[in-house]
Amino acid sequence: MDQAWDFRQERSGHDFLSPRLCEADLMAEVLHEDELAVWLPDVLSELTPEIPALTPVEVIDPTNTVSST
Repeated sequence: MDQAWDFRQERSGHDFLSPRLCEADLMAEVLHEDELAVWLPDVLSELTPEIPALTPVEVIDPTNTVSST
């Protein structure tokens, strides 16, 4: 299984969803709870608040947003 999320591959500007977060969501569905408890910390081992992947993106085209109405 994967280990240590490579954050350099995230937020290329071409992906709508994070490939790694999608993988984590899938793994949460297919692994038993005890297996997920081992796998997930390894994957997130390099996660820090300074990682750019956790910074909200800037909307460049304001017409390309979802309306709340």
